[in-house]
Amino acid sequence: MALQPYLSNVVFLPFSRVSGWVSRRAGYLVRIMDVVTGAAAPSVPADLIIFAGGLGREVCDVALLGGAAGASYASQSFWSTDVFEAADFGLGLPITDGVLISGAGDGALQDFIRFVTGRKSAREVWRAVEPVLSQELLRQCDALWHWEELAARSAAFAPDHHSRCDRLAALHARYEHAVDEVLVWPAVVAVLDGLIRGRPVKKVYLALKADHFDGCYPLNRLVALLCVAYLRRKHAHNPLLTFRAMRAAAPLLPGAGWGTPVDVEFALGTTFATTVADLKRWKKSALLRQLFDGIVIRHGIDPSTLSVKSAALRLQQLPAHLP
Repeated sequence: MALQPYLSNVVFLPFSRVSGWVSRRAGYLVRIMDVVTGAAAPSVPADLIIFAGGLGREVCDVALLGGAAGASYASQSFWSTDVFEAADFGLGLPITDGVLISGAGDGALQDFIRFVTGRKSAREVWRAVEPVLSQELLRQCDALWHWEELAARSAAFAPDHHSRCDRLAALHARYEHAVDEVLVWPAVVAVLDGLIRGRPVKKVYLALKADHFDGCYPLNRLVALLCVAYLRRKHAHNPLLTFRAMRAAAPLLPGAGWGTPVDVEFALGTTFATTVADLKRWKKSALLRQLFDGIVIRHGIDPSTLSVKSAALRLQQLPAHLP
């Protein structure tokens, strides 16, 4: 069907959300709210309403360290405006304690790649690396989709958390082997040198509940592990803080945002099976406090928030084969 005849009916309303609607004899009158000011905006007539709410609410908050029960601290959300690609990560201060990304999925890996390389995406980094790889190495990287498929399909046979960790750890190891083969090539190291030159990469950390990444897109996994291996070899810096989960956090200046140091409390010895409820009763002897110049919380999504009518929506899984 040709789109052109209908373009006059397409209206884009940025910084807006639907606050309600009224059914009419023909279609609906949709009430709009300005998300910046909270004020009502002019209503819009529509023949059809399609709710495309995504997979759910982004979880970018933890308990407020030292705060009252129910109080929380939230970092910048994934889709908010930031300047992580800047040479100083947008902190505007001397970087002494580093920046922390907490999480092991796509959001965490993408932000980790941005902090390390200064590039906007894994795809942008890979486009710089790909031309210097041999055809044999490219085929080895392409073949990783077989292991992605195996990890995804085996969930039907062993769906419990511990088996899931085993599958993800095995997949992680396959990617690490492929990355080791790639970094043997001096041309690849030279490309990464050029991307990373001048950036304080030894001040970037990624906290994982286990010692491997979670389910994520293959390209994010590949480029993130390429960055990890590069930092270990070229800069003698291991950015992965493994088997630890962020339990609580608090800025040194209450109410301050990015650019203010944050005190973080970790629970040590965690796995992907560790829940928020588990963290609340974690033994004190296995807690660790650490200060960072800035933190980014990427703890996945809460699928139950997709719709007010859906209290227990099943988590949707993204296709593993997509870039």
